[in-house]
Amino acid sequence: MNMRRIIVAAAAAVGIAASAPVIAQTKAGPVEIQFWMGLTGLGGELLQKYGEDFNKTQNEYRVVVSFKGQYPEQRAAAIAAYRAGNPPHIMQMFDAGSGDMMSARGAIVPVSDVFKRAGLQFNPADFISPARGYYGLPNGDLLSMPFNVSTTVLFYNKDAFKKAGLDPEKPPRTWPELIKAAQQIRKTNAAACGYTTTWLAWIMLEQFSSRHNLPIGTQDAAPFDPGLSDGDIEGEDGDAAQVPSPEARARQVYEAFRSRKGFKWLSSRFFLPDLARHLRQDSASLQAILDAAGRWDPADDVKLNELHALLTTQHPTEKVLIFSQFADTVTYLRDHLQA
Repeated sequence: MNMRRIIVAAAAAVGIAASAPVIAQTKAGPVEIQFWMGLTGLGGELLQKYGEDFNKTQNEYRVVVSFKGQYPEQRAAAIAAYRAGNPPHIMQMFDAGSGDMMSARGAIVPVSDVFKRAGLQFNPADFISPARGYYGLPNGDLLSMPFNVSTTVLFYNKDAFKKAGLDPEKPPRTWPELIKAAQQIRKTNAAACGYTTTWLAWIMLEQFSSRHNLPIGTQDAAPFDPGLSDGDIEGEDGDAAQVPSPEARARQVYEAFRSRKGFKWLSSRFFLPDLARHLRQDSASLQAILDAAGRWDPADDVKLNELHALLTTQHPTEKVLIFSQFADTVTYLRDHLQA
């Protein structure tokens, strides 16, 4: 199959690199196909074996499976390789990289197109709808090939458990047990760290939610007061002196919501003195940054100026939609773009 100079990548799926060097067979030996992966451990070993097993079935092509670091590092390496004109032909990446791949027009070949060019049957509907939806394109084709699923795993150090006086044959089974064990490990100095993790949002929120069948949040907007927004409260002239204190603002929000139905309030036992102290320290640090930076001048806002030029110079007669999750941003853009 003739492959153009393009790079195809996927996310937690397999994609085909489109700016990769043209594949052409030579008399010197089999054609090499560079396959980059971000898997480690058993998953990485298994993918290496897939490449080796394929190579044993024929002598026309040779798949070279290479580990290029964890997914973020691999993504950076792929971008650098593409700019240098020598990206991989296939890359296995994490789901969070899908957005980059979708926006990298001219740098990737959707996996559906690869099958079409090869004259092979490929039906995206064969995949379960969540995978098809995540890795799919608006026209129903697949950007990348759903390939592997990641599951969080807890590792614990039996030697540290012994040193801390814990039973090394009984690892923690619940979060309270894990917290207690971690505290005991630190209290006895059995290890420098009682517990650590990576991919916080995925492990601590998404996986926790899935494991316990609990929603992370709700889409029901009915309980919320439409009169409240996430915008800062300032006087008409923006005088910071008129901004209520954090305590006053907290009381204001609490009073607005406490009589509404649809809320489950956290128990006060979670609000320990240390939490209040840390929150005040964080607030003081943020305020120090704001004080050091001085008053914001929209005239010096490079991004605002670029957006203004985009609207008035490049698209003066077209409707442009701008999305933001923050009310402050919307208000800021409205006020200063109109001005």
